[in-house]
Amino acid sequence: MPLRDVIERIRGLAVPPNEEATKFQAVLPILRELEWDAFDQSRVTPEYPVGTKKTGRVDLALMAPRRGAVALVEVKTAGARLDDHVDQVLGYAFNEGVDICVLTTGWEWWLYLPREKGRPDERRFAELSIKTDSVDQLVDDFETFLDYRALVDHKSERHARQVLAARLDSERLKGELPRVWRSMLNVPPQELIDLVEGRVFNSIRLRPSREQVADFLQAQTGSVVEADLAAVPSPPKQADGQPEPSTKGSKKAKAAVPPTTLRLWGRERQVERWVDVFVLVAEALYERHADRFPEAVGSPAGRRSYVETTQGSLRAPRQVANSAYWLECHASASDLKRRAARLLVLFGYSETDMDLIFD
Repeated sequence: MPLRDVIERIRGLAVPPNEEATKFQAVLPILRELEWDAFDQSRVTPEYPVGTKKTGRVDLALMAPRRGAVALVEVKTAGARLDDHVDQVLGYAFNEGVDICVLTTGWEWWLYLPREKGRPDERRFAELSIKTDSVDQLVDDFETFLDYRALVDHKSERHARQVLAARLDSERLKGELPRVWRSMLNVPPQELIDLVEGRVFNSIRLRPSREQVADFLQAQTGSVVEADLAAVPSPPKQADGQPEPSTKGSKKAKAAVPPTTLRLWGRERQVERWVDVFVLVAEALYERHADRFPEAVGSPAGRRSYVETTQGSLRAPRQVANSAYWLECHASASDLKRRAARLLVLFGYSETDMDLIFD
């Protein structure tokens, strides 16, 4: 039975009454489709002995030829608090030197890199939910991280490290951005003062003093400020150095300054324009999921499609690698960024997987 069908069947099951039922009804069927046959002890060893004196037991060990255990799977009753069992399972997995360890209730699957440094949550690279995650995403994640061949060939561990690094980088950025923003408000840099001054002048044709702008920005440190932290250009200057007044009814677009680097799943690519971000995200997704790329063709969210199989209807077509797909790149900077994010979501990823670096 294909893994997709197994997941769908598990979704329809009643909650198993105990760990043993969970193991046989929800965990082993998934592992079997990933080529881990519970009846072949050269691949799956139940009640695997762990600990310095081998007095502990882990429910399942996934075994590789000539390497021994490459992953440990601990099963808990549905509804159990997995947080209460993480430390022990990670300790066993670290001592055994396995690549990956899994803590699961059958419906919730937490995947860890036990040999990484840091707190348990800093070593967890994936949380899979049978009930709420898309089936396509679950199939992709299970095959990427727990497939027999992927684990035996170390591919699972390498990919997990990339995913974990990207997640930790994203979390660090989330924590750093507010701190940097607050410091900019406390001691406003000249470029921020110039930006606000120019924007006010363009809006109402009155120019605030630099002191007024600085005082206003400093006053925001005690309130919630909603701000677009993307880099934006300063107002254009006239020959005398003053900001150029806006022209009422002008159609001239003011595009945001593009990033210099796109970081996606731990891999960095240099970019020069916003269109590069959109194209590189599409090409990375095609590289991973060429068979699922037809899902991106059509009219996403009821709008005109920006992924097509022909370029004739596109105003600014860009080919996705050497594929049969073309991107509509005639769009504003914000639209190109939004399209890249929506493509990631369409394939089951998060917008936070795309980190943009501005130098």
